[in-house]
Amino acid sequence: MKSAPPAATNRPSEWSASDGAWHLVVRDGGPDKLYYLPADPSEEHDLSAASPVNPSVARLRASIAEMRRVPKPDLRKFRSLGYVQ
Repeated sequence: MKSAPPAATNRPSEWSASDGAWHLVVRDGGPDKLYYLPADPSEEHDLSAASPVNPSVARLRASIAEMRRVPKPDLRKFRSLGYVQ
């Protein structure tokens, strides 16, 4: 399973997790997006409204929930080094 935390910017946070078949994107203040990659490799058909009941999707949601619980880094040091504005 591949997970990615949001970028360290002032934009809304977007969290992503994929297990190779499903790709779930959770955005703070916006709708979730869900793609089934074997049938939609270019991620053009969002399946989140259909709310598929699938153990893999539940694991992806749990993975994102775990990432969100991890304390966020203090970005002041990154800003002082010019990595983040």
